Amino acid sequence: MILIRYFLMMIVASLCTSAAAQTITLSNGPVIPGGTTPSGANAVAAASFNLARSGANSLFTALTLVNGGTATGSDYVRYQLWRENDNNGQFSGGDLLLAGANSPSLAFSGFSTQVPVSGATFYISVDVATGATDGR
Repeated sequence: MILIRYFLMMIVASLCTSAAAQTITLSNGPVIPGGTTPSGANAVAAASFNLARSGANSLFTALTLVNGGTATGSDYVRYQLWRENDNNGQFSGGDLLLAGANSPSLAFSGFSTQVPVSGATFYISVDVATGATDGR
């Protein structure tokens, strides 16, 4: 069975910051190629975003996603949060796994990573369920 990837989301990030004034900027990350994904596929890139800061040091410590697409919790087995680590500008095996969440949970915690002034790119991957519904 082929699952057409349609994974739109709203990102709610939790950042620990010092008391000094600063700005955190959330923006779109590299474009994730569209297309079809076979059911049962693991670590399929689904979304990306960038975080950058100005001012004091900031730690990115939690993330909650809201599924805005048509897929249900039974279409995915696991979600994972990754940080760009190999500086190639795309989701790859050289990126750093920060946290995972079993479906249907869309919340990540238990990690801590610096948000540099220059920014950092993050990816969300999914493990597609073997019985995922085609077209969602």
